[in-house]
Amino acid sequence: MKTAIYVTAYNRPHYLAECLCGLTKDPIAMQSDIFVFLDGGPDSTQAANAKLVDWILAPAKTGGELHTIKRDANYGVGHNMIEARRYLFDGLGYDRAMLVEDDCVLMPHAFGLNDRLQDWCDRHFTNVGVTTIWCRCAASADIKFRHQRTVKGGNTNWITAMWTRDAWLAVRPMYELYERSFLPPIGEPYSSRPHRKITDWLLSCQAEVADAGWSPRGDQPFPEDADYFTRSLMDADHMVSSQDGVGAMAMVAAGMVKAYTTVNRATYIGRQGEHGTPDQYEQSKYHLILPDIMRGDHGVADFVVEAHDKSVVVV
Repeated sequence: MKTAIYVTAYNRPHYLAECLCGLTKDPIAMQSDIFVFLDGGPDSTQAANAKLVDWILAPAKTGGELHTIKRDANYGVGHNMIEARRYLFDGLGYDRAMLVEDDCVLMPHAFGLNDRLQDWCDRHFTNVGVTTIWCRCAASADIKFRHQRTVKGGNTNWITAMWTRDAWLAVRPMYELYERSFLPPIGEPYSSRPHRKITDWLLSCQAEVADAGWSPRGDQPFPEDADYFTRSLMDADHMVSSQDGVGAMAMVAAGMVKAYTTVNRATYIGRQGEHGTPDQYEQSKYHLILPDIMRGDHGVADFVVEAHDKSVVVV
């Protein structure tokens, strides 16, 4: 199984430094292929970010390859993310690739755990295309330990995720339509994308799937309850126009789900960025989502699907 880690970053070197330091604490990550996609442009801190890769990540590597891809212009979040997946899956033939955004800090052993979670899902289910060890869990440490091996299905929580080639091939046509029809040209601000036109398009796609009746892919689907599709939908006031929103909708349309651990193994530190402000960070209660280092995570390879449990506090 050919697997890579890819980090996407634009400016915010203080965030990238924390992100890279987190990766160095994962021994399996340090033996794996890592690609860092640094967005560019006249206002970027690309040179400073490249130095962080050389100073933090390169000395800690114990195996695998390390590549820094420097964009020659400001691609924006959408183009940078989609091109990274195209490069890894279509260009280099990877079977899996784990995204770690520059404002995400993984806990020790998180990459290996996520890889084994995808292995487990591949053995048991036919429609889990993406897995992640990040969620909005704010439970106490003792409750988290009781749920160390449990997983759920959903379609949010995209700051870090293990993508499979199957998922990429399923969502690629919708991503390509998004690029052609809505994303501004490379070099123009990502924020200038036509938000309302994108959300109207996604709402129409959503309605088509709902009218046709959502059905899971394959004969051994992830055991979500019947209202999975309904809970995955977004109304007009909350629909997002980012590439994450497009990927989530494309996954639903393909009958695929994302499985995630009930307990988070990452920290989201993005108080300031393309999609957030300090006020939004506080309002979203991200400051309450503090991961605990889970003893024994390095050996967890079997999981169990968990029904809703009110003791697991989600913010």
